[in-house]
Amino acid sequence: MGRYLRKFADAFRKGDLVLLFMCLALNIFGLLMIASTTNQVGPVRYLIIQSIAALLGIVMYVLVSSIDTEFFSENRYWLVVFNTFLLLLLIPFGTDNGSGNRSWLDFPFLPVNIQPAEICKITFILIMASVMGSHQNRPSAITSVMHMGFHLLLFFLPNLLISGDMGVSLIFVFILIGMAYAGGDYTKANDLPYIIVPGDQPLHRESVFLERAIASERVRLAMGLNLRPIQTRHLFTEGM
Repeated sequence: MGRYLRKFADAFRKGDLVLLFMCLALNIFGLLMIASTTNQVGPVRYLIIQSIAALLGIVMYVLVSSIDTEFFSENRYWLVVFNTFLLLLLIPFGTDNGSGNRSWLDFPFLPVNIQPAEICKITFILIMASVMGSHQNRPSAITSVMHMGFHLLLFFLPNLLISGDMGVSLIFVFILIGMAYAGGDYTKANDLPYIIVPGDQPLHRESVFLERAIASERVRLAMGLNLRPIQTRHLFTEGM
């Protein structure tokens, strides 16, 4: 029991608590709106459903926060296979729920329908983070852009052709644009130690190289990154 409690606590420690509290605040606001709009017909049923959905969301938050993203980053091809499999399930089990878009899976043994694109959004972010990480030294190179575009098309085209839902398909495009903007090009960050410690003469220590190494680690710490072991060589931008 103690081991599971430690894992639960570790998931909260690794997770983004600000994001969690913002989502909970929105859920509370949603409960208030539901209570207000359903006051005439009785809000209890709707409030219970929304509260259960919020609790399930917290459970999913803990599960996702406890995932070893490094493992998925190193094995992103399995995520690609998983996403492709989910989207292909729309061919035999897809339904449009009267919306005109074949976007939901209708399994007779489940009380609710499942929209595979919603699950694929999470795995798509992991895949694109892994792809961008593999090109972190040259993210703007044509080969890097083509690699990212290839993985985008792997989700955009099947979802559009099978479900016909352009709105959901475009979400993958905006996810990639947002990640590319947030990721940025950190190749010029390698010049920071030389800007902080210019010239070839040390200012405060016996070696200019030691000063630049210390400056590099201090910049990384200021960005929220970890210290690297001194026994092995690492790029200054590793992990950015």
